[in-house]
Amino acid sequence: MDELIAAAEAAASNATADTASAEPPDPVEAAEEAELERQRTALHLTVLVRDHNNGRPVAGIRVGRGRTDEEGRYEERREMPLPKEKITAYCPSRVFLAHGRQIGAAPIVVRDGRADAVIAVDATQCVEPPLRKQRMRLAGLYTWGFEKSSFVPCAGMPPEATYYDMPGHFWVDMPHVINRAIERAASPNDDDLMTGRMVYVEWLGTTTGPGQYGHMGMALYQLDVEALYKVSATPPASCRPDGFNAY
Repeated sequence: MDELIAAAEAAASNATADTASAEPPDPVEAAEEAELERQRTALHLTVLVRDHNNGRPVAGIRVGRGRTDEEGRYEERREMPLPKEKITAYCPSRVFLAHGRQIGAAPIVVRDGRADAVIAVDATQCVEPPLRKQRMRLAGLYTWGFEKSSFVPCAGMPPEATYYDMPGHFWVDMPHVINRAIERAASPNDDDLMTGRMVYVEWLGTTTGPGQYGHMGMALYQLDVEALYKVSATPPASCRPDGFNAY
């Protein structure tokens, strides 16, 4: 026990000595950090969002790092804007990683040490699509690989996906037997760690969305596959959906 007490006292003594011998902050670095912080918060920005149809304030619109309040106002401290810089308004979104569609922008006007912007928007565009499930047959391009299991239909993503500003795709889950069939059909030369492997598929499944699905919640939709009708390493020329190169 005495040895344990002695060891603890020695450790405490060493910690005190280390603290005492620590170098004081560099005054130049401290001054540079203070100047950077001053620049980051140099201006008080006030943004007013108004409905262009009636001039009324619009609450809940995403601007900057937050949303407008009940008076259609958003405020933050920020750096000086670039020449002709604009600030953008987006529809609200329940999807954390995606903005709703862009509905307006306005230049930031600097006067007397303050910054202001007034954005006129069409609030009727901000009707976010509801979450829904649908069982359907789909044809498209399936890509899989490291942290990837993505599907884009030949006909493109559901029309309501255009409400969001992030690229749309389905995160796919499937039975093991279907996964093995796809692996066998894939080209042996199409195996890149970063871009993954891609095949053309026709299958039946249940879609869910829009929301956050898959790796890091980056997919707008989930697809749970139950049956595979066709798989080919060579997609037909007619199947070139928007964004297929990205997934």
